Amino acid sequence: MTSISYKNKYLKYKSKYFDLKNQIGGSSIEAINSSLTPINDSDNVFYIYTTGIAYNDTFKIWNEYIRDNIIDNILINYNKIVIKHSDILFGLDDADKQDKLLRYQKYIDADIKKPKIYSSLFTYMSLEFDKLHAKHNGKDYIVFDFAHVIRYIYKQPYDNSVYIKLYSSSTHSPPFILNSVYSGVVGDGDMYDISISKQLLFNVNADGIVTTYIKTLFDKYGNIFKDENVQLVFKDALDDCQKKLINEWRPKYSSLATKTKHPYKDTMVDFDELYKDMLTDDILDIYKFIFNLYCGKDKYTLQQINDKIYGKIKLYFCSVL
Repeated sequence: MTSISYKNKYLKYKSKYFDLKNQIGGSSIEAINSSLTPINDSDNVFYIYTTGIAYNDTFKIWNEYIRDNIIDNILINYNKIVIKHSDILFGLDDADKQDKLLRYQKYIDADIKKPKIYSSLFTYMSLEFDKLHAKHNGKDYIVFDFAHVIRYIYKQPYDNSVYIKLYSSSTHSPPFILNSVYSGVVGDGDMYDISISKQLLFNVNADGIVTTYIKTLFDKYGNIFKDENVQLVFKDALDDCQKKLINEWRPKYSSLATKTKHPYKDTMVDFDELYKDMLTDDILDIYKFIFNLYCGKDKYTLQQINDKIYGKIKLYFCSVL
């Protein structure tokens, strides 16, 4: 299932959501860490918000792959963390709604077992995104937009300007400021999106100011995104280098199928299939390498980045020839 499937869900449920929005009420479950004292004015608290968490396996993947990396990134500066998960599509036409809530209770219970997490909540009421920045005085929070309803407005320097646009709508909200990141439709189990979700998608300085990877890319390289799927910029860079390498090396090794076997099958294979399988083995390491080239402390030109990616995958490729 692709992001188009999520688009179809929005097309199907948008009208129902707006009809039911004011009727649901009290639609949340919450877990609180009783070993921590209640939040007071002296606490330094960081807030994590999510969207689209109920889509397919998103909650499970959050629990297994994503959450711990985020927490490790912010533990130093804060003594408490509050998590608020949301998905406005949850429960609409779902016959197994109660079973899902029980399962999600396990996930939010798992959240509060982590260091300094004071509470974790799941709701299918809409978050008031346009008010979050003012609510938190512009700092100490991040939104993980798994639902891909937030769009980023290019400016340089980037000031975290966004707008909300549901797939089913031809219009969008007025612009506003929001600390937000998008890493793909992770609920489909796509390893690229999961890999990007595990990277350092934002930094928090000592004053609580959040710098997202999207701001870093806008400020360093301008508007390099091909479309609204901002997380694909790293995959696009790899794809460009792969095409270059394959076009250069395929003629040289066109007879490869006659002298090597597929590493996992007792059959002869052609060059392209061998290359694809070779790269798959190390793809997560390569994605991390590319992310750090773009978003790390050093600034490279786009040509330098392409050269480094090409050199990296060339080394992998040479190792199997």
